[in-house]
Amino acid sequence: MRRLANSDKRIALVLSAYPTKHARIGNAVGLDTPKSLLRLLGALRAHGYDIAGEGGHTLRRSAARALYDELVEERGYDGALRRVQTMLDHKHSMTTELYLGLDVDKVARNKALRGKPMFTRRQVGTAGNVIPLTRRDGTDG
Repeated sequence: MRRLANSDKRIALVLSAYPTKHARIGNAVGLDTPKSLLRLLGALRAHGYDIAGEGGHTLRRSAARALYDELVEERGYDGALRRVQTMLDHKHSMTTELYLGLDVDKVARNKALRGKPMFTRRQVGTAGNVIPLTRRDGTDG
């Protein structure tokens, strides 16, 4: 490692997540972990390490997505989205969706479901809660 230029070295910064909740990443009582991490990244940059594109914004986005992923289990999509939207001080929920990369999830979901029926023929009418619609000409619609 000593012979490699700092710009060619690959290092990892590992933050604790104890207790194991995504919303507690880097949590340390009495310490300002995000500020310390930003100082560390600055020092690495000053010593020639290639950390282009990394920094406070990356940490903010990563923390927001981790919090969303944690909250979606207990609050559902809308509840988690609203909570993170408030934390990020976004005016519109669509901004938060794009920021978290949720549009990618929607695209994947839509691609997987596009062109497929919502219910299979077997499901229609068997439980009594799905009513098949027919067109005026008598064909299934």
